[in-house]
Amino acid sequence: MKKIIYTLFAIALTACTAENIPEKPTTPETPTPTTEKFSINVRLAEPATKALINDSGSGAASFSWENGDQIGVVVGNKYYCFTLEGKTGEDIGTFTAELPGGSTIEDGAQIAYPYIADDYNESSHTFSLTYPTEYTSTKVGDFRHRWAGTLVKDGSNNFQANLAHQTAILRITYANVPADATAIKITADKNLAGSSKTITTNFSWHAPTMDFYVPVPAETYTSFTIQLYNGADAIDGTQRTLANTSMVLETGKIYRTPSVALGPKKILVAYFSFTNNTQTIAESMADVLGADTYQITPFEAYTSDNSNYYDENTRAYQEQYGPASARPAINATLGNTDYDVVLLGFPIWYGKV
Repeated sequence: MKKIIYTLFAIALTACTAENIPEKPTTPETPTPTTEKFSINVRLAEPATKALINDSGSGAASFSWENGDQIGVVVGNKYYCFTLEGKTGEDIGTFTAELPGGSTIEDGAQIAYPYIADDYNESSHTFSLTYPTEYTSTKVGDFRHRWAGTLVKDGSNNFQANLAHQTAILRITYANVPADATAIKITADKNLAGSSKTITTNFSWHAPTMDFYVPVPAETYTSFTIQLYNGADAIDGTQRTLANTSMVLETGKIYRTPSVALGPKKILVAYFSFTNNTQTIAESMADVLGADTYQITPFEAYTSDNSNYYDENTRAYQEQYGPASARPAINATLGNTDYDVVLLGFPIWYGKV
């Protein structure tokens, strides 16, 4: 009986194995989009310059393409970063980018310099320049402002870049720049970048006299505050304020601000001394600080006879407790008043100044 059951089970198993089971339908594979390195030659509209700009008071300033420069180009309603890899002469740059296979750049394609990804909204197909709150300057005369325009075909793979300035430029000059300065911040009475009224330029170079070129929207301003920083810390004595009821800044122009000459502070130790104790301290302080001294002297000299603090009839008592008219006249012989800091030394008479 057992042999019969095993035989039937084996027959059933064989029948199941041999049965034709339908294969699972296969989904066609989606081909991986192919990209290719795409190169374009860009000729500058202004020979040897990204664009020409007026430097008020000193003529024109020009800017050449440099390796590493990046431009943004709208291709097929998407925004791509093209990086300069070489130059032909001074006015043609070869820019490359990774684009989908078969891409072409339209005549009149929108372009911006430098490339910032947020400039173009790919959903709405709208183009609007953004203004960073922070820049980095790597060398003397480094300009960090914005141009925008179009690429116009002038050959098989050649384009002319027609660029227009999008900002005004503040040229800020500091002399005797502290060695620990690493950044400059400028704050205006209105927004400079998005909702920020402050723009920071970090710099990795240093010189005794430094020119900074700061891009700002073309607007009418009433004040700018400028200060040097060491990292996040403001450097004392480097803040300057420009104030005017109407400072009209136009696109494509450089505006020179008054030069700021930094250096050791000029200090004056001015003192009055009756018994020479205050004078001794004042002269010691001046030696330590490298300061000038000025001794305040009364028009009518004091004598030991009129310095008794306890006698109501003496000059010292009357000047201390009497009416303002009792204050003595002084010999005002200080000629130079060009000091940053004035330290005032005075004696204590009878427990009071």
